[in-house]
Amino acid sequence: MHVMSYHFLEPVIGYHEIDADGHLVRTELLDTAKPVMVHDMAMTATRIIAMDLPVVFDMDLAAAGRAMPFRWDDDYVPRIGVMPRSGTAADTVWIEVEPCYVFHPLNAYDDGDTVVLDVARHRTMFRNDLDDDSDGRPQLMRWRLNTATGTSSSELIDDRAQEFPRIDERLTGLHHRYGYAAGVGIAQMGGGSEVSTAVYKHDLHTGESTVHELGQGRSTGEFVFVAASPDAGEDEGWLMGFVYDAATDRSELVILDATDVAGDPVAVVEMPVRIPAGFHGNWVAS
Repeated sequence: MHVMSYHFLEPVIGYHEIDADGHLVRTELLDTAKPVMVHDMAMTATRIIAMDLPVVFDMDLAAAGRAMPFRWDDDYVPRIGVMPRSGTAADTVWIEVEPCYVFHPLNAYDDGDTVVLDVARHRTMFRNDLDDDSDGRPQLMRWRLNTATGTSSSELIDDRAQEFPRIDERLTGLHHRYGYAAGVGIAQMGGGSEVSTAVYKHDLHTGESTVHELGQGRSTGEFVFVAASPDAGEDEGWLMGFVYDAATDRSELVILDATDVAGDPVAVVEMPVRIPAGFHGNWVAS
């Protein structure tokens, strides 16, 4: 397991490696300008990727009792750290990017001196109240991080609100063609009669996307890709996710054919109750 940690008081991000027996076998501490909130990480076949972005710990908010004592810092320099998987914190190359916040990367892979990193990018986060939606909708974008020149470029992949991006996880850290995301902003996670969400499939080679509309009053979280078999090709399988229907106050497990996302579901498993709105899911084979 590859793990990234952050600290409330120390300006440091920790990278940790845990072996198959559950033992911590390695830690590298990466210095930051302030204690920052780090939600996730990415990796490639040869590199570890750390996100040092402008959401910082605020002691005054903590003392006031706020559950998430973080705030946006306009003066903080946003950057991405790229560390060789066989290297140390001293080998990390820091590359500045535009101000934003990322909860969830889609995936990353090596392209020579460049790391290609696809993320759900928020323009800002925690600028105001935690429930304030003024931070704008998260959009799918691609960073190219050149470790030789220390420079970055960005490309907007899709401007529609979307979060919780996933891939065929057999390709984690490798070149991916397809990505899947929930067409939802953070403020829509709880559901309601006015909410309308969707599932997006992105073909990152052609630039095309396919949409499965879930309908009015129906909300979802993360959809998970499940391969049809261990040797199936990328995109050969299903997308699975829970969908809450406000009108019936019940949830369904919706299963889509990943090769035909816009089509009717392969199956819908009706739940007798509402499944509480979670964020993430995983498939565990029998």
